[in-house]
Order: sequence, then structure tokens, then C-alpha cells
Amino acid sequence: MPKNKEKAKLPKPEDVPEVAPLLEKVTKRKEVVVKQKAKASKDGKLDKYDPNYRKALKRLKRVQRKVIKEITNRPPPPKPKEAPAEASAEAKPAAEATAEK
Repeated sequence: MPKNKEKAKLPKPEDVPEVAPLLEKVTKRKEVVVKQKAKASKDGKLDKYDPNYRKALKRLKRVQRKVIKEITNRPPPPKPKEAPAEASAEAKPAAEATAEK
């Protein structure tokens, strides 16, 4: 049998700068879903077919799909590599010696 491919690990949404405005929308949509869920509940039972509740859920899912799409299409900027301290310390005296000549 063929082996399953491993899914690529996506970076966290906070690491991708283009996603920040979308994350604000996600939090707003979640608040709306909570309000609509409260309205759709009667006698402690949730009516999951309530039109306003379903609309709120669909809007939330739509924004979440956009977030995932942005993360996959725009990888986070590469982290700067730290140069070893010894190499940079050796480079400074050499640069000063050439500047004196």
C-alpha cells in the first residue's frame, strides 16, 4: 500500500504579517456566532438550523478559509541568521588593519 504523505506544517498565523487584519475579523465573527447561538437556543436546546446562526457560522468559516489560504500562499519572512560571535570579532581587527594602510 502507498504511504500517506505528511502534511506540511503551517506557520502560526501570528508569524505571517499579512494575516493580522484577517485575525481581527475572525474574532469579530466568533463573537457574532456566540450571540446568534444564544438567540437560536430555546429551552436549553440549540436549533442548528436557525437561519441567522447558520449564516454567522458560514461567515466565520469563510474568513477562516481565507486565513489558511494566506498562510499557505505567503510563508513567513525568514528569520535572520545569527553570525557566530567569534567570526565577527575576527573580522573587525582585519577591517581596521586594512583601513590604516
